Amino acid sequence: MANQNAKHKIRDVHLKYAFKLEDEKRYKEAEDHFAKAGKAQEAINMYEHIGDFHSALQVARQYDPQSVPSILINQAKTLIEKREFIKAETCFINAGKPELAIKMYTDIENLPEAERVARKHAPHLLQEVINKYSSKGTALTPEQRLQQAKTYDDTRNYSKAIEGYMNITFEDFRDVQLLEQVWKRAVQLTLNYEKDKAVKVVRVVAERLCEITKFDSAGELLEQIGLYEDAVKVYCEGRNWEAAKTCANMVKNKDLNGNLMSYVLKR
Repeated sequence: MANQNAKHKIRDVHLKYAFKLEDEKRYKEAEDHFAKAGKAQEAINMYEHIGDFHSALQVARQYDPQSVPSILINQAKTLIEKREFIKAETCFINAGKPELAIKMYTDIENLPEAERVARKHAPHLLQEVINKYSSKGTALTPEQRLQQAKTYDDTRNYSKAIEGYMNITFEDFRDVQLLEQVWKRAVQLTLNYEKDKAVKVVRVVAERLCEITKFDSAGELLEQIGLYEDAVKVYCEGRNWEAAKTCANMVKNKDLNGNLMSYVLKR
């Protein structure tokens, strides 16, 4: 009992001396005495108060690991006040709180960054971020609209994804490889999930592909849904005679087959 009382008294001495050292701004020495007093949290509070989060984290990792996330969050809040958003994001992520990073970006209306964080660290929040795009009614750049369509795709909102991909045009991007990829994805989703719209979507995409001289890709899509006559004409337009003949031969109706073959030969 006497030993316990003595230990308590010693700790009290260390604690009082630690506060004195803190007042004198002798922080490292104060930390040592806070630790000896069994009051590591006081050292953490001291460092947070003076904005020395690095030291606060060092103490926490040594004496109280459970307090690390709260320190990182407090550090992030300080960084936000300084408008150092990327560093604040890192703190939130390291604290295991990506939702706070997302909120930070939405609060400053930087929705693309909010979406990036959600996509990488909190996929379950992607749809919520997307909805904010719509509610803001802000005009998005082509890159943002494409990213939005991809996000709809990732979150299995296929109807919106198809619409988003189909709204991407040559006026938005001059990269024909990208356009081909985007439009083909729209067709793929339509065939998988909205088959009743397949013919309409394929016809539109085939026409667009022809406009960017992707005749073979257009023909293949038309063939895929049985629009052989259209496919033959597209192959001929692209001067791919072998593909046109092969496609014409696939038609089971003899009269139509003959007409298509005549069309090919006349070209």
